[in-house]
Amino acid sequence: KQLHGLLKQVDECLSLKSDDEEMRQLHARLRAREEKNAAQLENIVQKASSLRDTCQFANAVKTLARIPQELITDAASDLLEFCQSAAVERSNALDALWRSQTSEDYRGALTAVKTYSDLISRKTLKDEEFLIAFQSCQQAWKEQKGEEEASIKPNLNRSRTRLRAASIGNLR
Repeated sequence: KQLHGLLKQVDECLSLKSDDEEMRQLHARLRAREEKNAAQLENIVQKASSLRDTCQFANAVKTLARIPQELITDAASDLLEFCQSAAVERSNALDALWRSQTSEDYRGALTAVKTYSDLISRKTLKDEEFLIAFQSCQQAWKEQKGEEEASIKPNLNRSRTRLRAASIGNLR
């Protein structure tokens, strides 16, 4: 941490006194360290991007958290911010879908997951676990809706029969 930013100062010293052998050696070591850090940073960002692409947002956040604050780039910061937000949305969506299995509030769950569903759609991400739970919830809602409609129809038929009987009785 204390070495961060030192390369720039050594460069300035060398511009004033280019024949200082110790400064040149320090410059070479600092440059090598900076290149090593850049390569490590690139590997971390690539790994986090791969985790994001497979909707493993919480793991991507953990991976990006390994980057020291003074080395984080704008791209890494943007990726971290997106993954933090997406991890929360994903967790909320999966929780809503799992809760719907016991509460049988399938319609409410399908409404609750819209934000996450839209997010992965916009980013063209494919979340298999979410998709399976979502489709299961959709199917359960369709079945529930069908049962409700089926229970309404016999009641309507009974009401119509009563109305017909009453109207026939009034005609007599």
